[in-house]
Amino acid sequence: MNGLVDHGSNLRYSANLSSAIITLQRNRVLAQNPHNGDMATIDVERERRRSALIQFWETNRHALKSIRQWAEASKVGYNTLNEFIRRKKDKNMLADTYEKLARGASILLSRDVTIHELLNEEAFDEKSEATQRIERIALLISHLPDHEQEAFEVVLQGRVQALGKS
Repeated sequence: MNGLVDHGSNLRYSANLSSAIITLQRNRVLAQNPHNGDMATIDVERERRRSALIQFWETNRHALKSIRQWAEASKVGYNTLNEFIRRKKDKNMLADTYEKLARGASILLSRDVTIHELLNEEAFDEKSEATQRIERIALLISHLPDHEQEAFEVVLQGRVQALGKS
């Protein structure tokens, strides 16, 4: 392979962008020198994530109801979540487990919960300005009656064709 490292298999493991980000963060932590006291180690990163998840649990405890209900809504094992939150075992959770916990929390809280919120991290904005604009326009159009939506689509198609972009 002419001396180059193939990272493709590692990146394919990640199911989506948030998984990729967590995987890259984990790899960064693994690559850091554990003998340098100023740099994070795996244990420090695990404890930071555990503390953030515990803080999320404590903040939303009433709506999440119980660790068991959160685990069931997330489709993760009760012991996996309970032992992690209660600090019973010194283990890491994989990115896909955090994704499941975010989905389960979204169901119980009736709002979108991201992995970044679970881990108390600043979210990476995946959407471009163009995508955000399209979503705003689509939302506005969705409020129109069906016949006006169809008419708008015809007008928009005609405009795009006139520009020679179709």
